[in-house]
Amino acid sequence: MWKWGLTLDFPIVPVAGVVDPLTGKVVVWSAYEKDQFEGSPGGWTLTSTLAPTRGEVAERNVTNIGHDMFCPGLSLDANGRVVVTGGNNAQKTSFYDSTSGGWGPGPDMKVPRGYQSSATCSDGRVFTIGGPWSGGEFEKNGEVYDPRSNSWTMLPSATMKPMLTADREGIYRADNHGWLFVWRTVFQAGLSTAMNWCYTSGTGDVQPAGQRKTASESVDPDSMCGNAVMFDAARGKILVEPWRSPSPLTPELYDPPQNTFVDQVPNSIVRVYRSIALLLPDATVLSGGGGLCGTCDTNHFDEQTFSLRCLFDGSGNPATRPVIRGVSSQEVSVGTNITVTTDGPVRDAALMQYGSSTHTVNSDQRRVPLTLKSNGGNSYTASMPGDLEVHLPGDWVLFVMNENGVPSLVVRSKCCSGDIDDVLTYILLSIAISGSDFKSDCSKWWSKAVRLAITLRLNREEAQCSATVVPCADPVCSCHRRPIDESILGVERQEERRRVFWLLYSLDRHLSLSFNTVLSIPDSYCAVYDLVWENLDTIARTEMPARAITGRSPSRTHQRSTSGSPAHSEDDCAPRDNASNQSRAQLVIAYSTHILHVLHILLYGKWDAIAMLEDDDGWITSERFPQCTSHAIAASQSLSTILVIDPELAFMSYLFGIYLLQGSFIFLLFADRLPQLGPNESVQQACENIIRAHEVCVVTLSTEFQVCRVTERG
Repeated sequence: MWKWGLTLDFPIVPVAGVVDPLTGKVVVWSAYEKDQFEGSPGGWTLTSTLAPTRGEVAERNVTNIGHDMFCPGLSLDANGRVVVTGGNNAQKTSFYDSTSGGWGPGPDMKVPRGYQSSATCSDGRVFTIGGPWSGGEFEKNGEVYDPRSNSWTMLPSATMKPMLTADREGIYRADNHGWLFVWRTVFQAGLSTAMNWCYTSGTGDVQPAGQRKTASESVDPDSMCGNAVMFDAARGKILVEPWRSPSPLTPELYDPPQNTFVDQVPNSIVRVYRSIALLLPDATVLSGGGGLCGTCDTNHFDEQTFSLRCLFDGSGNPATRPVIRGVSSQEVSVGTNITVTTDGPVRDAALMQYGSSTHTVNSDQRRVPLTLKSNGGNSYTASMPGDLEVHLPGDWVLFVMNENGVPSLVVRSKCCSGDIDDVLTYILLSIAISGSDFKSDCSKWWSKAVRLAITLRLNREEAQCSATVVPCADPVCSCHRRPIDESILGVERQEERRRVFWLLYSLDRHLSLSFNTVLSIPDSYCAVYDLVWENLDTIARTEMPARAITGRSPSRTHQRSTSGSPAHSEDDCAPRDNASNQSRAQLVIAYSTHILHVLHILLYGKWDAIAMLEDDDGWITSERFPQCTSHAIAASQSLSTILVIDPELAFMSYLFGIYLLQGSFIFLLFADRLPQLGPNESVQQACENIIRAHEVCVVTLSTEFQVCRVTERG
């Protein structure tokens, strides 16, 4: 049995809609008018919010963002915000925040757009392309929104031309809302016959992906019909709701394993163009809207829900739903396991991302099937996908299905693509395989490390937000995440975040020099104020790792200001005497000299110790070897000066260990071949300096702290 529910009226024609991932409510909007989009003065949008379980509708005129959001690009980002771009106010970007239930302004796009599409990428950025319907008729190439910098960047090589249809009205309609789906790249599946891969790194790119074909292998024409909603049935079937002839009232259910379409019960309402369809938390499908054409007779101010056969028993009564009693964690990481407890036996499970829909496009919704392993007693273990590009960061919901395919109500889950331990694992993998023979593998793991670090916002201080209304308008502020933990463990956690990020930052510069590539972490990603950079004492104590890890909470004598500028103690502003300034200058010169010599070693030689010892390419006999050797000896000489001025290596703390390692690898060759080469006083002295420095690093490392960390994680 299939069933259409009763209609429920909105005060507007719902042309765009999204399911709030936090509350399960449905947020919809029309334009500046309840039933009209043309002739807009711009500046506001009429919205409504539906609570599906209660059947209650609240309305709101959103004026604070200066944005008429008719015909926009729509995407849910990794933080659960709805990112709305363009439309009648073609250059605008706006955010709907689930935690506050409010709207806020974002940065303007580089190109004004309307009728475009957008999709959230695996690294958290939002890609958009096309949109000549408003803001001027010209080719509108791709651009990306980066929530880390809260800015848009053009991708001039991600051109829209390959996705144009053969519309007789030309470019005004020829790039109609593209069907965009994200994996490692962005797949454009329609509306054009030609399919394409869109690349979002660098300046972007577009490569052909072939043409869509019909069952008879003929070319599928340009298409723009229907609303497709993935319904969470046992096998992830897809509901297609039509709005054009020949069957404008009959939806169809597509079964991927069988590759068949099955007619469903006809509706009594022809939804027509500008209707929406969204999967709801109870596994029904909301269908609503259509029209928005002023005085026409096809405006639909209502919605109704559609229920599939699996939601009913053999007598036509609502089926008994399985119930999720508990989940081991609501925040899950890529490649990890979760434990699910239910009220009875279940067979399947699936993670779902809610959708956002307007003008037939829904690029957000995604279904990831999970295999359940029974632990006995209605307890099951499910393994999360290990691919960052499949299990995208953001809000998900979990369904379980019993043996009859009856789905449960959802339990909310948030994909945090990993934690700090995962970042360190990716870093170690990158270093271990960084020899020239494995450059591509090294780059792959390094890319994962960087993406995960940025997703975890390791480049941001988790300072307490000072805004009177929380969450504030800053999309990267910590108030958009979990509350700040002010306990000792919370402070240690923040210190760990800093250390890992600056390790990543430094190694990124090494990799860039070694492989002659662009930086993965530009300075713009570092949330450090200019005034802090200019105060060396503040850098040493606040932004860099603690001077000595003691197992206790480090003293934070230079707290971050919550007003947007760094806080300084009175000591910071006190004048220093000449002797102090001279000592500081000597310290900076000594450290800088050592680092520059190490960078020369990376530029002229190798930084993989194993490949260096094997010497498969004859590097030792090349001209670059003596150059590296001279720089290694010079680096050790500056190290001798550093140990006199800063005997505890407190200025750079553990970051300096990276440079010590890179500057000392070359002496492994001399240690290995010293019996054949004979004694060398310069090399011996250099080795002594390096050993002394390494001893300082080891001595200052408290094993007590490591025990605390293991205990904390256990």
